[in-house]
Amino acid sequence: MKKFLFALSFIFAVNLACKKIDDPNPICACSPVQLPTLTLVLKDANQSDLLNPNNQGAYLAKDIKLFYSDATQVEKNVNFYLRAPFSYGNQMFNFYQLHSSDILKIAAENDQQLFTLQVGAKQLKLKITLDEKLKYKVQQLAVDHAAATAETGEISAFVPNLFYLSVQ
Repeated sequence: MKKFLFALSFIFAVNLACKKIDDPNPICACSPVQLPTLTLVLKDANQSDLLNPNNQGAYLAKDIKLFYSDATQVEKNVNFYLRAPFSYGNQMFNFYQLHSSDILKIAAENDQQLFTLQVGAKQLKLKITLDEKLKYKVQQLAVDHAAATAETGEISAFVPNLFYLSVQ
């Protein structure tokens, strides 16, 4: 009987320890908490990857700046990183991506939805619209007042909030 009560109380304690974020598959408290990211793929008019350092005219991390202006019009940088192409199951995603968790955190917590992505000399105005029910789900991303193309294929299950931007 003691073993049964111990096992029952252990299961009860583990159940209470689980954290629930905007994820249908909630993680356990012992797992590191990772915020969802906004993922951007930058392409030119010929559909070439503008983040691939092997392509002519590509942008390196030092050529990119992601920021927003606060209430006093002071520029605040937003952290991001570049990720190389990857495979998902037997599929290959052949584009480099710009990832930022901070942009979603700022958009969700501060009602800040206007950001600027500077690539080289070009500045793109980003407006993020988040889902009202899921805190970190991007419902729409507008780039210079035009809707960006969202990934809707199989890869969107692995990388949510993935958008394609055309940089001319």
